Amino acid sequence: MFPFKFKIIINTAWFVDCFQPGGFYVPKMTRNIFYNALTNKTKEIATMKLPVYYTPEQMDQVLEFINQSFGNGEEGLVGHEIESEYVHTDVAVVTTDEGCRCFATFGMGAREMNSPFPNLARAELVMFATEDVKVTGEEALVIASELQGMSKLPFENDTWLGPGHTVPASSRFCDTFGFDAFALDVIAASDFQDLGKVLFLAAIPIYKGERKTMMKRNTLDVLEQLEEEFGVGMYFADSYRMELKL
Repeated sequence: MFPFKFKIIINTAWFVDCFQPGGFYVPKMTRNIFYNALTNKTKEIATMKLPVYYTPEQMDQVLEFINQSFGNGEEGLVGHEIESEYVHTDVAVVTTDEGCRCFATFGMGAREMNSPFPNLARAELVMFATEDVKVTGEEALVIASELQGMSKLPFENDTWLGPGHTVPASSRFCDTFGFDAFALDVIAASDFQDLGKVLFLAAIPIYKGERKTMMKRNTLDVLEQLEEEFGVGMYFADSYRMELKL
């Protein structure tokens, strides 16, 4: 789904040596053009990586929406990201009315993705777990870290995440919960002041074979089959369900 990433790595020692005796000869004009192009590109990449933040007012709006949409009214927890690139992604953990854990990012939507649809350019990610996952335990940390990592993907790759997309899981998530990837679907959306529409995408854990089927067929159709088979359990990171043979 995501294009390959190309990183420009500038080794300054090599760069200088190219123009020393015994190095490559490049005419002065070409050297200047080459140097300026690299300098500008480096600045552009560095600027892109600078995190974009919600304003305090926007953050309050998004957090209130998360609490009202997914929480049971009790006070939740927030996991703060220490070092950020592209967006500053914190993760709120609230308990649902049914007693389940809901992990929701807030911060990803501060930056617009490169979406072909203007009303699908901002998103936050949501993942669910059963009450067996302790909010301060290792499994909760794995889920929060997975969401934070996923929130950077559209900006690292100059693309977008939306309903029907699939995303590979990290090896850490796979080792912890057994799933190989995620299918994304809209679970909520809201228009926020000064932001416009923000999608809340459920990251639904899936197996490798299920993802292969989704890439051949309509992802949302396969998700309907999963829901018929497993009900709401299909949303849980720690469901440990069987793979659906399709």
